[in-house]
Amino acid sequence: MDKRAAGKVVEEIEDVIRELEDMSTHIGAFIEHEEGSAEKTLFGHINSLVSKYEKIDGMRDTLNPGALPVDFLDHLDRLEQNHPDLYTRHKVDFCLEERERLRRITADIDVVKDTLQS
Repeated sequence: MDKRAAGKVVEEIEDVIRELEDMSTHIGAFIEHEEGSAEKTLFGHINSLVSKYEKIDGMRDTLNPGALPVDFLDHLDRLEQNHPDLYTRHKVDFCLEERERLRRITADIDVVKDTLQS
């Protein structure tokens, strides 16, 4: 993955997060006042957010599509505490469990093989 392209995508995503935080404040003002400048500001933020999403979507070609595992994205969507270290820990645990499962299968195959040979 091109580090420069990835850095630009991260910057854009961080900008979207800031925009969402600002928008939440304006949504509160819109709910309280329902008309006037609060409405204009809210719709301005919505339009800005849509533009930023379009910009991020347009950057997809600059990234290597296989660089980010889909299950990592699913992990981020599923968990409230979606820190990447938790994903890594989950993967390590999965690999250890899988290794143990394969050891048991290998041992069972050895038992069957020994039984058939005798």
